[in-house]
Amino acid sequence: ISSMQVLVNDKELLPIDGYYSLDTITEDMSIVILGVKKLTYFVQVLSSEGALVTVSTDKVEYDGTVLLSIAIDPDYDTTHAKLLVNHIEYSLDTTELDNITEDLTLEVIGLVKKKFSINILPSVGANLTISTEEVTIHDSVLVKVEVLKGYDDQNLILNCNGKDVLLEEKEYEILDVTENMTVFLHDLEKQTFQVHIENAEHISLSWIPEEV
Repeated sequence: ISSMQVLVNDKELLPIDGYYSLDTITEDMSIVILGVKKLTYFVQVLSSEGALVTVSTDKVEYDGTVLLSIAIDPDYDTTHAKLLVNHIEYSLDTTELDNITEDLTLEVIGLVKKKFSINILPSVGANLTISTEEVTIHDSVLVKVEVLKGYDDQNLILNCNGKDVLLEEKEYEILDVTENMTVFLHDLEKQTFQVHIENAEHISLSWIPEEV
């Protein structure tokens, strides 16, 4: 507006104290105003972890409209996420901002990486322990097996969400977790021993099992 000109019958009319005045009018007048244009506002998008905000323009005229799209990384939970525009919260479904009358700053807040629970079911003959009961997506969980006294530890089969894994050691690392998990060890058999009796001439047995 500082470059505005008012022409009256092709002659410039100068302002007095910020006002334009025509005192004595003796003829038809043609008034032309030059140098006036709408105000322009800037649109700034702040970096947001887990989200990409795209806008149709980085400058918008007064009372104009900005179109936008928001792409969320599928590894992130949107339960508490919002679009923040000049400290005012909007839904992530927002696709346009109308009637712009100031500079805009856009940011997605409240996104967190998804977390999953690890549930252990009881197993006969062994105790299971895990490194964590809640794991961030794509992280790992270490499962350790403690075989109870009197149980066979030669055939340890761990079940992770329906998939059996034959363990070579008494621990197993579940990699790249992307869902809630239920873990259990297939029931173990009790250890068995053969009993052999030699030189039992002076021993009387009424019954003895083949295995104990």
